[in-house]
Amino acid sequence: MDLDVGKFIIALIKSSWIILSKNLGLKTSARNNLEGEIVRLIKGDVNTEVIIDIGNGKTLCTLFIALVIKNIDLPHRVRY
Repeated sequence: MDLDVGKFIIALIKSSWIILSKNLGLKTSARNNLEGEIVRLIKGDVNTEVIIDIGNGKTLCTLFIALVIKNIDLPHRVRY
């Protein structure tokens, strides 16, 4: 891949690998935690798309089974 310090790269994050939590103090072995605010929920019959503002004009999108989102009750415009 010819990686080197100072080279520009892109990190791809698969939407199904994202775990959401309302608990900002959640202890996990993962060090790649991002905090953000839910700015949009696009609800479908099967899936719900969650758009999260992670700052600096960047957003993160994740997909969940609609029933899961309904059961955890994620409101709009709340910081996670």
